[in-house]
Amino acid sequence: MTSAVAEVPGAAATVEYRTTEVRCLVCATTRSLDDDQPKIGTVRWKIVAHAELHLGTAVSFDCPNGHSSDADPHLLKSFPSRRF
Repeated sequence: MTSAVAEVPGAAATVEYRTTEVRCLVCATTRSLDDDQPKIGTVRWKIVAHAELHLGTAVSFDCPNGHSSDADPHLLKSFPSRRF
């Protein structure tokens, strides 16, 4: 008897990295709205592709105002996994 479920080897999953610009949570909550300093930071995503699904997990965050996930790893919690 044959099974209708196909096995996908672990090597079939491909990994890539992508960066996106997003609002810095720390800047948005601590700076006034009329402040001219940029409030946009860069998130680096690790994207794992399985067939049609591309799921990204935030691996680093850097803000030009000095906020980064290197100094505060909890910043990555503000960027939930997302589909690409």
